[in-house]
Amino acid sequence: MQDLKKLGVDELTDGQQRLMQIFQDGLKYPEVSRKTTDYGTTIVRSVEINGTESRGAIKIFYFYPGSNLAATPEVVSIIPKIYL
Repeated sequence: MQDLKKLGVDELTDGQQRLMQIFQDGLKYPEVSRKTTDYGTTIVRSVEINGTESRGAIKIFYFYPGSNLAATPEVVSIIPKIYL
């Protein structure tokens, strides 16, 4: 939560709405990695962020059940990164 706040995603100031916009925008970013299992495909994308306190990125893990890449993905994990 601290890293997200440094990147400008704060619950007190419409942080959830901001995060949802980042997830939507992230679908347009280049793929970092892809893994397919019997359950579906996970595609990882990294979104660059210029936050209020820091610059960084959020790696977003999008899961496509049944490997249907035409479906709306589920966000299953995020990893915020702060640049020094």
